[in-house]
Order: sequence, then structure tokens, then C-alpha cells
Amino acid sequence: MKHENTQESKFKEEIMSQLADVDLEDVDKSVLQKDIQRAINVLSRERRYLMTEEQKHKLSDAIYDDIFGFGVLQDFIEDESITDILINGCRDVYFEQGGMLQRFDETLFNNENELRRYAQRLVAKVNKRIDEVVPYCDARIDGVGRVNVIIPPIGLDGTLISIRKFKKSTFGLEDLANFGAFTPQMCMLFDLFAKSRANIIISGGTGSGKTTLLNAVSQSIPSQYRIITIEDTAELNLKQDHVVRMESRPPSIEGTGEVSIRKLLVNALRMRPDLIVVGECRSGEAYDMVQAMNTGHDGSMSTLHSNNSRDAINRIVAMSMMAQGNNFPVRYIQRQVIESINVIIHVSRMRDGKRRVTEVSNLIGLEGDTPVINNIFRYNHTLDRYDIDLISQNSQLYQKIINSGFESELHGVFRGVT
Repeated sequence: MKHENTQESKFKEEIMSQLADVDLEDVDKSVLQKDIQRAINVLSRERRYLMTEEQKHKLSDAIYDDIFGFGVLQDFIEDESITDILINGCRDVYFEQGGMLQRFDETLFNNENELRRYAQRLVAKVNKRIDEVVPYCDARIDGVGRVNVIIPPIGLDGTLISIRKFKKSTFGLEDLANFGAFTPQMCMLFDLFAKSRANIIISGGTGSGKTTLLNAVSQSIPSQYRIITIEDTAELNLKQDHVVRMESRPPSIEGTGEVSIRKLLVNALRMRPDLIVVGECRSGEAYDMVQAMNTGHDGSMSTLHSNNSRDAINRIVAMSMMAQGNNFPVRYIQRQVIESINVIIHVSRMRDGKRRVTEVSNLIGLEGDTPVINNIFRYNHTLDRYDIDLISQNSQLYQKIINSGFESELHGVFRGVT
């Protein structure tokens, strides 16, 4: 990873300060690079600091990367095996590689001020700013990923930067099956879910691979449908012909202009969708998602955070109760959830960092206040295999698959299972 010694770091900061007011959109990059090299020569001569041509070239590249790239994090950004970059103050840098968090032992930032300036330049790439008045920022940088920045006094130990990188390639169901995320048998079943327009919730913890799985399952949606996707940060990459993409917008510094997931979801229902895919339900939009599934938008999908499939049901009910204007009793909401969602696919991150589907649950109904679910697949950690059960013939999921003409394919998935 690129890093300069203390003296070269001071040169870099001085040159960056000189370039602070330069309009980078209109600048000739080749001319700017020569100006940077000239400034390095001047500083080296004035401070009587001897530098080889190789050192000058490396420092020039580092400054150029800071301006037009990502500076000391450039190598992390370019390494496709790294999925997350986490900075907890100027001394602690972590990255996730192969599903495991690792600490980076070299010093990338000499002090808090250097890290703070880096964070400010990072959010400036998307025309945002961060300061003591608004000490946090959440943004999407095209071609890179989601970026979250928090500075003191909110960040007690210094400036905090979290970067969740977008995958440059989209994995299909077969790819994930080959990675060991689930079995080929489950791969065929997930394909049937999407083709028969089952309403699907993908649940799991942070970093468990929910969006990756949602992307893969959504590739099986038949291409004749009008699909509307709604996300906080655009990550879905559907390949169908008729896809309409929308992204929420946080409030401005003045606290105005917010466009929430829920507002977009309500608006999407007026746009003649066949089905809606919501990147993640976190609050009251869960109620609108349930209503969409219940009003003819079969095949809709979303993700949410939960510990297991049953917990996912409880979370959807709780989030639906948070919706403004929703004064319905809990039991009514519970019944709406059970009747609208056909299947919950729960994905977990294992101890070795690998992602695996651990539950595939078919929602059947209510017994009193208790949801009745049929665990079609359930991963047995002790035996390292899946316990399998047939899809209940009394469920909406079974009827959707049969009515869509996939009876023989369904029997093929469960051949030999009794």
C-alpha cells in the first residue's frame, strides 16, 4: 500500500493546500501533474530535503491519486478481493477480505487532521460536505460503493470512515451455489420462486450477503414484467428489459428535500409496476411493501435484518406498526404479513467468513398469534448438511408454483424426499 514518510507527507499536505481552490473539472490533468512535480522540486530544494527521482515520482502519483482517485486507499479500492474498508481514527485501519476482517498494520494517516482532510475530500467527490454542524455523511460514489463518514465530536475516537465496495460483477444463482452458499437443489428452487412470482423476503445480519442473494434471485424474474427497484444506495443490477430504478435521497444540510424509501414506494404503486424490488426495509416502508404484495404485485422482493426466519416475521410486523397513519391492531398486521409473504430465505455469515443460506421458510398461516412456517431447508450446523421438508400443499407458495406450470420442475427438485 502507498505511504509517504513524514517529510514527504508534509510536502503532500502543502501542495494539496495550494490546489484547494483549483477547479478540477476544467483543469488539464497532464498540466496539473507537471505542476505537482514542479512544486515537489521547489519544496525539496527549499527545505534541503534530498529526494531521488523515484521518490518524487511516487509522491507525485500519491498527490494525483488523492485529487482524482482515493489516495492512500487507492490500492484497497482497486483490490477486488477486498469488500469493506473500515477506518477507526488515524491509527486503526481494517479491511474485509475473503469474508474475514483483517487489520492493516502500516500507518496510512499520520494524525487526525490528515485523516479529517482526507474524509472531507472523500465526501467532496459527491458534492457533499462534512463539518462540526453536520458531522456525518452517507453517500454513494459511482463505481466504488457506499461511503459513511463520521467526524468528532460524534466520533469519540476520531474520524470514522466505512466503505462498502460494490461488486464489479453480478453473481447468478449458479455462481453462488458453486461458492457453497447453497446446494444445486436449492438453486433450482430459488429459480422457481422467482419464475412463479412468489413474494420473497431475504433476511440476515449485516454483511451476510442479503443484497448479493437478492441480485441473484431477481435475475430469474421473467423479462416480460415491468420491475421497479427502490434502494437507499443503488446496488441492484437487474438484467431484464423493463426495469425502472429509483434511489432515496437524504435531507439536505438545511433539513429539507428528503425523499424516503417509503415515499418512493408509495409513488411506485402509481407507476403501473408488475412487481417491486426494495433493496432493504428498515422502518415504516415495510407496511407499504406488505400492501404492495397483497394488492396484485406478485413477485415483489426485499431484504431486512434479522436473526432467523421467524424473527424476520416479527420484525416486519414491528416495522409495519411504525408506519405513520397505521393504527391497525397487531393481529391484523400479523395476518397481512403472513398472507402477503410466501417465502423467507435467511442467509448467515459463518465463522470462516463464508456466506450460507441457513433457512428457507414457507409461510403458511397463523395458529392463534403464532405464525406457522414450514422450513423447506434448514442448515444443520452439527451435521453440516440441510434438513429438508416438502413444501406444504396448503400454502400459497405451492399453489403459485403449480399454477405457473412448474409442477414437474418442483417434483424434480424434491425427487427422493419424503
